Parts: sequence; C-alpha cells; structure tokens
Amino acid sequence: MYRIGERTSARNATSRNRFARHPHTAADRPLAWNYPRDTQTPGQPKETTVREATVTSMEAIEAAARHAALTRGEGPSSTDYGAEPSILHAPSEQAGVEAILRHRLRLPGDVRLSTYEDLNHPLFPGAQHFRATRTQLSQGRRAYFFIGAYESAWRLAFSLIAPCPDCGAPVPSALINSQADFGDWLIGRDGTSEAPLFRTSPVHRRDCSLVSG
Repeated sequence: MYRIGERTSARNATSRNRFARHPHTAADRPLAWNYPRDTQTPGQPKETTVREATVTSMEAIEAAARHAALTRGEGPSSTDYGAEPSILHAPSEQAGVEAILRHRLRLPGDVRLSTYEDLNHPLFPGAQHFRATRTQLSQGRRAYFFIGAYESAWRLAFSLIAPCPDCGAPVPSALINSQADFGDWLIGRDGTSEAPLFRTSPVHRRDCSLVSG
C-alpha cells in the first residue's frame, strides 16, 4: 500500500511520464493552432481575391447600336459578322432563336436574355398552334422585347415591341434584323422598316385605324 504522500508522488510521476511519451509537437497540434495570425490592421477592409463580374451596360449596348447605324454605309465590314447560328444545332428552338438575336444585335456573352413563348402572335403566317418567341433584353427597370417569327418559309425576322402610334398598344412595330436596325430605331430615323406583324397584331385596340385584316 502507498502512503498518502507516496501515492501522490507516484500519480504525479505517472502523469509526467504520460506527457513525456506523447509530447505536443507542431505537427500534433490541432489545425487551429497552426493557423497564421491575422495581421490585418483594425478598421481596414480585408483584401479579397474574388473579383466582381463585369456586365455590359444597357448604355453600352445602345451606344454600339447607334454607332452601327451611323456607320452602316461605310462598307460590308460594318454589317458582316460571319455565319449566323443554326436553330437546328441548338438544344431547343427557343435557345436557337435567342442565339440568332444575340448574333444579329452583336450582344456580348455577358448580356443576359430571357426567351419564352409569345401567346399573341404566330410563328409563321397562318399558323394556329405554333407560336412566336418573345425575347427580353433588360437591365434594371429598362427593357426591350423582341418577337421572333418567320416572315417567309426560311427567314426568321425580329420585331421590336413598341407603342402603336395610333392606339398606343405595345405591338411589334419595327423590323430589327441587325445591330444597325436597332440603332436606327434608337436614333429615330425615318424609314425604319415596319414589322411584318405590325398591322395584324391582335394586341391593337379595337378602334385602331392601322389594323388590317
């Protein structure tokens, strides 16, 4: 049997030996012990390597369209942008229409477009069950809407939604098939081509004098 003093001494020795056999080296310490200290000066914002994504502004899109309109007559280089995307190679018809509009308006890849079915207009003349597409170009509270429909058996045309000059209803008004066309409309030039669906759009008010058919 141990006396009280001997038992305490033996227990302390055992405890010392246990820690001696398992020393806490830098490698054995918990990960939190090995973290570098924060050397940031108090009150200063911490540096970060994450960069904010830049998005082409609506002002830049409009400025580029106006420039294309003003330089339209300077040669084919101002309107020749290479082969147009094919709807047949797109994952869906709506995705294909969106790709074509992006190509014609020369929109950068960071510009977001939203494309969905338009319930008011046919995809091609006389269509009953196939509807046109509506593509939205918007930033904040500013937005432009384009109706994509076939004006012939092979030609996809885009019409910009704008108020009818007679009844004020938002209808396909101007034919926009290039960045320069969009610029012409923004500038307000005379002679902008009328949209194929303009006079037959069911969105016109009943008393509109410009409706035909």
